[in-house]
Amino acid sequence: MLRLHTFGGCFVARDGVRLEPLSGQRKSLALLAMIASSGDRGISRETVVAYLWPNSDETRARTSLKQLVHSLRRQSENATLLSSSQPLRLNRDVITSDVEDFRDAVRRADYGPAAALYAGPFLDGFYLRGVDEFERWAASERAPLARDFARALEGLAVAAAERGEFDGSIEWWRRLASVEPLSGRAATGLMLALDAAGERAAALHHAREFQKLVHEVVTVSDEEIVDAMRLLFERAKTVAEPSGASAFAALLAGKVDAAGLRVGVTISGGNVTAERFAELLE
Repeated sequence: MLRLHTFGGCFVARDGVRLEPLSGQRKSLALLAMIASSGDRGISRETVVAYLWPNSDETRARTSLKQLVHSLRRQSENATLLSSSQPLRLNRDVITSDVEDFRDAVRRADYGPAAALYAGPFLDGFYLRGVDEFERWAASERAPLARDFARALEGLAVAAAERGEFDGSIEWWRRLASVEPLSGRAATGLMLALDAAGERAAALHHAREFQKLVHEVVTVSDEEIVDAMRLLFERAKTVAEPSGASAFAALLAGKVDAAGLRVGVTISGGNVTAERFAELLE
């Protein structure tokens, strides 16, 4: 079975072993990535031609695509690697891809497998020299996939908190904070998890580190959001349950309203400083 890897790079493996000849063919890999990312809906030949051969006339570009498809089938030693119909799709009985599996897992809210599949940004470090249209396409795919990854990490963090597994919740929030270092949402989630686990000093330390990181770009303090955050902390601390697990998870999941806002609102870096967060913890 062939496997296309698109997170953190781009290459093809057979039964877990990287296929160097095929993995060295950048245009072949670009075509596979475009088809894989299109999923079940497939991708038209016209779209592929527009992105991979933007400077060629239609006849020449279509000939190039036909030759590339033939080369892929030959190099993979499988004539049924791609569908022969319009639009183009991967034959999942022959080749699978991490990007398709990732999107399927996110759709099912199966966040554990989704997080495991995301080995890095989509097509990270992979490019086609002189083909800016393909680069723009890759960037347009990369951003929503990164957001889905962040959503998966947050889902895992909240689920761990619901189970009272605050150490696990902390680790998921740390991972989210590492990939989105300027995210106020991630900073707040990690601080809440640390505080819920009884690690107030660590929560304050993270607040100060976050402040150092974003102080150059913070220009506005949204008092309404700060008020919502204050209420979040108060409710998380005064809940009747000793661990505060259910209230903590509910607040982060956005199930409780405060100050006219959903408490689970995403707070972008640049609105609320870590210094203000730290004040809420005191």
